Amino acid sequence: MAGEINPGDIVNRIIKKLGNLPSGYPNPRTFIHNFRSVVERDNVYDPEIVAIGFYNHQKDYLKDMENFKLIYLKRFLGRNKYESDNNVNDVPVKESASSTNINVTASSSVKQSACSSVKVEGHVKESAESSVNAVVCENKNADKIVKAVVGMEERARKWYGGRTDRARGSDFVEMLVIDGCFLIELLRCYGLDNWRDPNDPIFRHESILSQLRHDIVLNENQLPFFVLNDLFEMTKSKDPKDDLIHLTLCFVEGMFLDLSIPGNLKFVKPDHLLGLIHDVWVLPFATNNVERNNQAAIGKWENINSASELQKTGIDFKISQDFNSLMDITFARKCLGAKLKIPQLNIYYETESQIRNLVAYEQYLPDGNPRYVSDYTFFLHCLINTSNDVELLRRSGIIGNWLGNDEEVSLMFNRLGKSILTSSKFSYSKIFSEVNMHYHSHRKKWWAELWREYFDGPWACAKFLAALTLLGLAISQTIFTIYPYYHPRKDS
Repeated sequence: MAGEINPGDIVNRIIKKLGNLPSGYPNPRTFIHNFRSVVERDNVYDPEIVAIGFYNHQKDYLKDMENFKLIYLKRFLGRNKYESDNNVNDVPVKESASSTNINVTASSSVKQSACSSVKVEGHVKESAESSVNAVVCENKNADKIVKAVVGMEERARKWYGGRTDRARGSDFVEMLVIDGCFLIELLRCYGLDNWRDPNDPIFRHESILSQLRHDIVLNENQLPFFVLNDLFEMTKSKDPKDDLIHLTLCFVEGMFLDLSIPGNLKFVKPDHLLGLIHDVWVLPFATNNVERNNQAAIGKWENINSASELQKTGIDFKISQDFNSLMDITFARKCLGAKLKIPQLNIYYETESQIRNLVAYEQYLPDGNPRYVSDYTFFLHCLINTSNDVELLRRSGIIGNWLGNDEEVSLMFNRLGKSILTSSKFSYSKIFSEVNMHYHSHRKKWWAELWREYFDGPWACAKFLAALTLLGLAISQTIFTIYPYYHPRKDS
């Protein structure tokens, strides 16, 4: 299929689109109607403002972002290394006002090439010549990038699972180029110093940035990681922070389920950006899960009851303070009671979308692969049946409810649990077995009922002590009454 593609035609189409860009940035107010449609649509798998990759490319409500993509592509092409053997850093220069008012780059060492005819001496010189040479650079770099993506076209089609058969080769390659360069430029503008344009509305409106964060981690809004990585490596600078995995994690850190960036990222081999976030998020749990998986192979396990039902049998719910992952759940049995310790999970508006897309990604992993997020989600689904369960977990500090309504949280977990496929070696099978063993113990049920009736709360305890005192007095009175009968007093 790649043999039918003419890279020159694709380059000409891209350069024509860049030449037709209006000056300046699109008005961010064009996204206001998108926000309303997002709320009304309420689909956790659909992007809010930007289409990335093949699946959402034809959706009309996402077209407003296309000019932003082209602006970022133009900037990306300007920042590209201009010679394949060029080993020096790129130096930012500005285009003249006749262009789109965005930054491009020129090499500081290749003096004879058309891309480096602007002399750079510690600062940027604006000139009409720089604008002309920037266009030459864009053509040259677009040609290099398009040819590289054409070489990956067949592999990328297979990555999408054959659903791209009706897409023309040139259109498919153009989509990979524009979307891939946009993503890389977005990540660099966010994570690298002195990279972004101070007038860029994406970074001046937190709502747009938040929507972009949401969109790039949707399961059906992805590009193959090998395409992104190759484009990134072709344009990599000497900045130690200029690393695709690191920049991606920086971009979503703080908004994605308490994600933290590990020190060593060399082991990560993601399928796409969502896969990257998944692998990093489950890493602390997976690292310590070898023993847990061995224990999980004990055989069949049964679902556990809801939190409210478990509490009735003496199981206390406590927030875990010592954990490496949100999924680190422990169960400890005492003499008559038990304690289930769970790290706090904060529930925000975007939490359902994040969990659903991680679960969707796991559902199509090859058989035998652990599905840690699915296991964790199923655990919480079992605990949460009604708003009473949410209230119990919220009062215990385990659930942080930022939706403001316990019923909403319970409905969310009821939805999350539908048709979920857990790991073949369920991560929590040992805990489920121990919880059920405790739950079905008649002795522990009896003790829990006794404790709840007579010791649960200060008034219940006071009533018990009063009853115990009365019982003691009654026994004493009885003893004093019958004692003379069995031990009559002897007269002297």
